[in-house]
Formats: sequence, C-alpha cells, structure tokens
Amino acid sequence: MLTLRSIALVVRFMIELALVAGAAIASFMLLPAPFDWIVGVIAPIVVVTIWAMWMSPKAPLSLPPAGKLALETFLVLAVGAAVWLAGMQVVAIVGFGVWVLHRIALAVTAGRRTAWE
Repeated sequence: MLTLRSIALVVRFMIELALVAGAAIASFMLLPAPFDWIVGVIAPIVVVTIWAMWMSPKAPLSLPPAGKLALETFLVLAVGAAVWLAGMQVVAIVGFGVWVLHRIALAVTAGRRTAWE
C-alpha cells in the first residue's frame, strides 16, 4: 500500500534526477561551445558524486542530518539558479516548490526518524 512516506521517497528520487538533468541542461544553455559540452558532462557528474558521497542512504561519508539538509538545500538552490539563468524560470519555480513540499511531507511523516533524512 502506498503511504505518504513512500510517495515522498519516490518524489525524492525524481528530484535527484531533476537535479542531474537541470545541471546538464543549464550548462548547455548558458555556456558557449565547446564549454557547454565540457561543463554539461562534468556538472551532472559533480551533482551525482556529491549526492552519492554524502546524501544517499548508503553514503560512504557521513554528515549529521542538518549537514545533509544544508548540502541538499545548496544543490537545489544552485541548480535552480542555473536553470533560472538559463531562461527556464517556470521550471525553476516549480522545481523549488516541489522540493519544499517534499521536505514538508518528509517532516510530517518522519515518525522516529529525523525530519532531515
């Protein structure tokens, strides 16, 4: 049975994918050739690496919950700003709104876990 928490976790995965895609698309739209391809490949790799190293459930490097939230907030704001500057303001606003609603859903459904996870 689907619970609010399981839906929030699916949305979390979609947000992760959107961060990767947003980093690539914004790089391609903001930079001139050949830098668009170079940064367009490197930026998503950086986002995935940060997420995998510090934020995934099986991350090899641990951060306190507040640190994870701060790093996640930084990634969302950085990619959102890049998407905004690339001319996709509606996408940036919707993406930020979905992320905020997702964080609220996680906090409401946290139970014994901290709201930051």
